[in-house]
Amino acid sequence: MNVIALEAPTQNSSQKLEVPHFQNAGNWHSSIEDGHIQLCGESENHDFYFTLSPDQIVLDDVASLTLNVLDAKGLAALGEALLIAHPSRSEIKLPPQLDPEWTANMIRNGLISHSGDSIVVSSRNLYQLTLNWLAHPERDPFPLSYTSTNGRRHPVRRPSASQTLYARYIPWIDKTIRFERADIRRHLGCFHKWMNDPRVDVFWEESGSEEKHKAFIQSRLDDPRTEPLIGYFNDTPFGYFELYWAQEDRLGEHYDAGDFDRGWHVAIGEDAFRGKEYLTAWLPSLMHYMFLDDPRTQRIVGEPDAGHNQQIRNLLRSGFAGIKQVRFPHKTSLLVMLLRERFFDDRLFVPDFVHDEDAS
Repeated sequence: MNVIALEAPTQNSSQKLEVPHFQNAGNWHSSIEDGHIQLCGESENHDFYFTLSPDQIVLDDVASLTLNVLDAKGLAALGEALLIAHPSRSEIKLPPQLDPEWTANMIRNGLISHSGDSIVVSSRNLYQLTLNWLAHPERDPFPLSYTSTNGRRHPVRRPSASQTLYARYIPWIDKTIRFERADIRRHLGCFHKWMNDPRVDVFWEESGSEEKHKAFIQSRLDDPRTEPLIGYFNDTPFGYFELYWAQEDRLGEHYDAGDFDRGWHVAIGEDAFRGKEYLTAWLPSLMHYMFLDDPRTQRIVGEPDAGHNQQIRNLLRSGFAGIKQVRFPHKTSLLVMLLRERFFDDRLFVPDFVHDEDAS
């Protein structure tokens, strides 16, 4: 797979792995070690045993007794934990003796599917569901109606929610990443510092006073085209992410933009979180959030400066395709594009070196 290549860290195959699940998966926590997983909720604990085949994680037959009492959130948490622990496998094979009504309900939810003669949880399907990662996982897509901006017809956009929008545990750096909607009261200080950092200013050209940056954030919050986010690793803010709908953006004038194509800009403000190690965490997580936020988003686009060779190499290694050069008044950019199908089918939410390692 074409993702960012790093040297694989040395891992002890028998180490115990603790997986905290995002709060909307039902406050579950998993512990995995030596073919055993304990799934712990607020008022219940469940034990499962499994073996590994070349392509699958195989739950033992006794698991059928416990699986039937899990709701969708519990099964989603179990699936996430097992696929985190054994990322070289793409499916979890369930035992055949399952309650038919439970099985039918989980198939309708998209959590399980048929693979040959087996019933499985597939990583491709699980990571397209919102239960484990979005703050509002059960909401419907925003109703489709149209408006016009600067002569361009496009869908009316859903107003952004406040506070945490997405969170995900990243095992290869042992941190949880989350994206929050930018808040002037809480984030102006770090945003002001980042925009005055010479390494950021060379690309953004937005250095200035706090008042200027307050107005900048407010303009993005007021614009239905954009969604300004602050990224965190655990409790430390590390960067600014500006998402936009391509149809009503300047980029949409340069290609046949779809109604739900989405683009992004980024400023990594903290030195401690620059570099490939953290890039392999925030880049696929940001793409994951954009694909989950609206299931109608089929393409993510970007416009890196055509002369920024390192950034372009990183994007191409991460699954983006270079489409063509685009000329703006202030720069020449390369239009890059990531397809939803490729992201989930090729499991680009996990870097290559992780696919080759087992954490427990």
